[in-house]
Amino acid sequence: MLGYGFRIQKSAFEAVITKKKYNELLQHLPAYAGTEDGIRVYKMTGRGQAVTFGKKRGEETEDLIII
Repeated sequence: MLGYGFRIQKSAFEAVITKKKYNELLQHLPAYAGTEDGIRVYKMTGRGQAVTFGKKRGEETEDLIII
């Protein structure tokens, strides 16, 4: 992640990247997700989008609000 954005916590990163870089990032992330670890990517434009790799949590039915 350090090549795409900056660390804001031990395991949380933030990035402002182009659409091309975003798609490149999504292609590379699955290699780093294991059966016990999960990676979540929140795209914060328009209605937003969340992409999960690796271990998935239970089905989420409520709207997600990030503050």
